[in-house]
Amino acid sequence: MGNYLTRFREVERVVVVGAGGGGDVISAFVFCKVLEELVGVRECLPLGVLWERWVVDPYPGPVPVANIRNARFSKCVWVNEDTYVVRGRYSFKPHTAYVAEKLRNEVPAVTLERGVSGVYECFNELVGGGENVLIDLDVGGDILAEGWENNLWSPLADSITLAATARVGGLVGVTALGADGELSQDLVLKKVSELSG
Repeated sequence: MGNYLTRFREVERVVVVGAGGGGDVISAFVFCKVLEELVGVRECLPLGVLWERWVVDPYPGPVPVANIRNARFSKCVWVNEDTYVVRGRYSFKPHTAYVAEKLRNEVPAVTLERGVSGVYECFNELVGGGENVLIDLDVGGDILAEGWENNLWSPLADSITLAATARVGGLVGVTALGADGELSQDLVLKKVSELSG
């Protein structure tokens, strides 16, 4: 990890993706703060996946662009503190908007409606060319799943961001092993050992 930390100090920008959607962007925000304050990274952007947990958004599936209000659109969706989502008669503020409010700045996000290609285009907009690094950070560790695991509930966002991360040559990280109640800590550690061995 030491070599990566040295590399992070030398790059122009680090982008940390909240891989699984919903609250994962909060972990991306915290990791950015660690990289900036403890490692000396010049610029770190947390990036959200616009797909909230059912307690926030009772409608199934990721948020489509057409339902997003008060945001700026490029290859990414640039969320600010006033961004919200409309689903029929229901509306809500996504977690990424709360991170933007805390930062008092726009925060990039992706939707999943165009699959890996759409997510890749956003990632490439942020880190393509120049000395930049993208880290796909997953809470719990289900980004390492293979699809057969018994408690695996929501692999779609993780698998799409993982594929796009591979296309831009990014890194994958896991925090709070097993915290999302999907893969156990032991299984996540076993997968990390297999991948790093």
